[in-house]
Amino acid sequence: MVYLFFEVERASDGKEIVKLMDKKVSEGFFKNEEFGTAKDITNSNYKIVLMDKNNKIYKTSIIDNPLSPVFESYAKDSMEKQIGKLDKAEFFYRYNDNGNVEEIEIHKVESNTSKLVFKLKL
Repeated sequence: MVYLFFEVERASDGKEIVKLMDKKVSEGFFKNEEFGTAKDITNSNYKIVLMDKNNKIYKTSIIDNPLSPVFESYAKDSMEKQIGKLDKAEFFYRYNDNGNVEEIEIHKVESNTSKLVFKLKL
């Protein structure tokens, strides 16, 4: 299992800057690697793409944009979801290591457009 720990910060020009902060490898595997998303109320996600040694897509995952977290607030008779706005946040991504993953890309997906915000050879 591989855990990748990231930090993302919104620059003064609005650009999102992603940095890899740490990488940890451990024994074992995940039965379910998928993360839940709040697709029902947000249109800003990160698409994480793992590339294999042949530069082909090995796995693609969608996670919520960490700078736009979804919060639940509760009133007496209802529950509401709201989107927060942060200038800096941390997030992690995990995957099963089969020795074939060579590179990671993170794309910001918003309103059906995709922009590469991070790329790294692992």
